[in-house]
Amino acid sequence: MTETAAANPYAWRREVRTPAELAAAGPGNRFVGWPYTRNTVAVMEVDQAAAVVLVGTELADRLGVPREQRIYLRGWAYAEDTWEVAARPSLSSSGAIAKAADAAFERAGVGLDSLTALDVYSCFAIALRMACDAMGLDPLDPRGLTVTGGLPYAGGPASGYVLHSTATMAGLLREGGHGLVTGVGMHLTKHTCAVWSSSPGGLLGDAAPVHIASPVEIVSLYEGPATVAGYTVAHARDGSPEKGILVVDLPDGRRAHAHVRQAELIAEAESAELVGRAVRLAPDGRVNVAVW
Repeated sequence: MTETAAANPYAWRREVRTPAELAAAGPGNRFVGWPYTRNTVAVMEVDQAAAVVLVGTELADRLGVPREQRIYLRGWAYAEDTWEVAARPSLSSSGAIAKAADAAFERAGVGLDSLTALDVYSCFAIALRMACDAMGLDPLDPRGLTVTGGLPYAGGPASGYVLHSTATMAGLLREGGHGLVTGVGMHLTKHTCAVWSSSPGGLLGDAAPVHIASPVEIVSLYEGPATVAGYTVAHARDGSPEKGILVVDLPDGRRAHAHVRQAELIAEAESAELVGRAVRLAPDGRVNVAVW
C-alpha cells in the first residue's frame, strides 16, 4: 500500500515503508490501540477533496462526453452488521460484507476473478482482512487491494475517502476493465460494494436488504468466570498503555465488557495471545474489571 501511495501524486503520505517500520512502535509511531500503530491506521487530518459526477447516458450524449471516457456503475449493494460490536456472533468475520459483495457481483454480472483493480476500504488492517475473508480474496492478490494507497497513506477525509478511491478507479478503468470499490461506516458496521466498468451492463437495483445477525445479549455487570473473545489495549497520546479492554464470553452464552488495569496484566496482553484465556470479572462501580 505504501508503494502505491508513493506513486500517487494526490497521496498524503508518499514514503515507501517496510512492514517492520510500520508495525514497530516508537517516536512518531505510537500505539493508538494495540496492535495498531499510528502509521497503520487511517489518517483523516488531510487537506483533500474529490468529486464524482454521475449522469445518465442521454445527458452524456448531449454533453458530448466521448464514449471511451465513460465509466459505468454496473452493480452495487449495501448491508449492515449488528451495530454493537460485542453483540456480533463472530468478532472476526462479517456476514454483511459477504452479502453486499455477492449482491453487487450478481447485479454487475462480473465476478471477483474478472476484476482489473480493487480498492478495499482500509481504515484498519482488520477491515481489509475481514473483507478478503468474506469475498474469498487473497490479501496478497497481485492486483493489490488499493488503487490510491489506502486510508493510512493516501489519506482521506473520513468516509469521504470513497470519493477518492472511486475517482482514481474511474481514471484507471478508462483503459478498460472492471473495478471494485468498497466502503465502511462506523465500527465495521455499514458496508457498500460497487462494481465500476468501462462497459455498460448489469442491473443497479435497490440497496441489498440490510443484514443484521441475531445479536448476542450483552450483560452490563457480571461477577465470575469468563473467556476472552477479543481485546485491545488503549494508549495515551504519549504512547503509554492506559488500560486493556476486553470482550468476554460468559458461561451462559452472553457477553460482557471488562477493563484490565494492572500494569503487569496489560503488558502481558501486548505480548501474549489472550483470546481464549480464562479470566475472572468483578464489578467496580459501573465497570467490570478482569484478572487472571
